[in-house]
Amino acid sequence: MRFSSSPRRRVWPILALLPLGLAVAAFLWPRDDGRPRAGSRLRVIFSGETKGELEPCHCSDGPDSNFGGLPRRAGFLAEARGQGAFLLLDLGCLGAGVREFELLRMEAVLRAMSGMGYHAVNVGEHELWLGGERFQRLAQAVPVPWVSANVMRSGGRPAADLFRVVRVANLDVAVTGVVAKGRYLAGPELELDDPLEALARVLPQMTARAGIVVVLADLDPLEIDALAERFPEIALLLYRGRGDSRPPGRVNRSWVAAVAGEGRFMGDVTLTWNAPGSAEATGAAVVLDRKFPELAEATRASIDWYREQVRGRKFDLTLMGPGWTRIAADRPPEGDRYVGSAACAGCHETEYKSWKASAHAHSMASLEKARYEFSPECVVCHVVGYGAPDGYTLAAETPELAQVGCEACHGRAGLHAKAPPGKPVRLAPAGEASCQKCHTPERSFGFEFAKAWLKIRHGPEKKEQRP
Repeated sequence: MRFSSSPRRRVWPILALLPLGLAVAAFLWPRDDGRPRAGSRLRVIFSGETKGELEPCHCSDGPDSNFGGLPRRAGFLAEARGQGAFLLLDLGCLGAGVREFELLRMEAVLRAMSGMGYHAVNVGEHELWLGGERFQRLAQAVPVPWVSANVMRSGGRPAADLFRVVRVANLDVAVTGVVAKGRYLAGPELELDDPLEALARVLPQMTARAGIVVVLADLDPLEIDALAERFPEIALLLYRGRGDSRPPGRVNRSWVAAVAGEGRFMGDVTLTWNAPGSAEATGAAVVLDRKFPELAEATRASIDWYREQVRGRKFDLTLMGPGWTRIAADRPPEGDRYVGSAACAGCHETEYKSWKASAHAHSMASLEKARYEFSPECVVCHVVGYGAPDGYTLAAETPELAQVGCEACHGRAGLHAKAPPGKPVRLAPAGEASCQKCHTPERSFGFEFAKAWLKIRHGPEKKEQRP
């Protein structure tokens, strides 16, 4: 039998074409080097300013209230994971201060976040208050991926990772953080480098290891924009908004966004590359309201741990601010002072009974149920005069000032109550402004003074729509 050609002769042309085929394959199937190219997408979800808020505020029960909290954050993240991979970051300020109960709440927040899969957490202003030793103890007790380019321990040692590189959706992302120098009070054993100088040192290392650079910042908006102008290699610059969220906007070649709101909002930004080095951004702050489920099982252990730690204990509420300023000594006895609602009952019996039947007279109950009765940011709107020398400190010490009493709206009544017949000491009139001190849009959604007044109306103008 005769063959037209041998197998050996047929193999050589195939081998000769192999390099060309590999080159074509490399062109059609780009290398997985972790760097963005046309069509690459990166979703970034970020939180900030949690300030120890473990659960939603229960100040009102309307359909648009009670949003935020760690259980609802877990629900939002669960829904997001069903849509694909994303980078999860936090801007810092996880606690509200350095009093013992505030530290316990901060640790509870960290315990919950450690199970949510955060990729990087910035060392912010409130973390500086801890000081070096306390921050390190907390970081060791609850491992979360802290980052900071400019927060150092004594001797110049970094207090956290200078940056972290994370692989998300086949993209390598380098993340670092900075905090303002000179504006915030740092605790002992912590030193701050200039944030711009720190970034100038660390950014070359980041760009060498990743094609996308993200910076988390605790700076004001002007500092943020200056930073973006100086470092165009930053793809995304995120900062805590101190009360105001900011949708993504371009500054120089960087995209800038902010989120705020004590854990009530999450930032959600998606970067899409039209070409290498050229990305567009979309997104906004997402309100963690009732459209997202509360995954209590995801955070129950952390919240239960906190409640167990504070059960049956008394904490000093006379320390204000970050924990270093004590409320001044009591006011002189000859001055006006808070005396409690019972002092009003003798002359204003009808009004006192009306108050006793209102929710104001039981305002501490919701805090006690959640074990927040020593949280200053809550207590101030549930008692009389907290923060004043003669105001509320603890229920056991100042029981007459617990609850939202008469003087919460009408002011101190000591001189009024002691005034002799015919020489009355008038109290300042109360009105809508009195209510709005606590019934803010953040805490009391949909609050309408006219409707609220109908529930508590009293006094000579009881038949009217205003006090």
